[in-house]
Amino acid sequence: MAVTTRFKRLIIGAIVLMVIGVAAYFLSEPKQGSVEWHKREFLRAQHWGIAEEGIYRFGSRRWMSARIDEKTSRMTYHQNALIKFGYLEERPVVLYNRSVFDVLTNLIVILDTNAMEHLSEEFLDFQTPDTNVLRVIAIKRDIDTWEQLIRKADMPKAK
Repeated sequence: MAVTTRFKRLIIGAIVLMVIGVAAYFLSEPKQGSVEWHKREFLRAQHWGIAEEGIYRFGSRRWMSARIDEKTSRMTYHQNALIKFGYLEERPVVLYNRSVFDVLTNLIVILDTNAMEHLSEEFLDFQTPDTNVLRVIAIKRDIDTWEQLIRKADMPKAK
């Protein structure tokens, strides 16, 4: 009888621990629509399709194009929400001396030589709405540094 009571206590203890673990898991999930949720979903959308890369090779071009369009729209949705919440900032930078391609190429060189480890590239996005404008979307705390780096990359060529 003593073994049965001990066994029952062990079973009850295991069930209680399991219930607490499941509750903690669900309570730790970010609430839908929160900044943390949009961050997670943006990163999930960014990496979406990488696992299906083998499927892409065998899929039709139309199917693949639709998947890429869906991925882009999901990323844009979450990116816009993060801008609205103030986690990300969007800033257009007018280029005066070099083309967008040259500035981005120089930016890579600057980043490699300076080892900018304190900058987050996780949510970084460059867009080109015009021929001499580079629109930067980055984490708010990093946006000034990115603008300075772009200005440095836009410096005229030395003669």
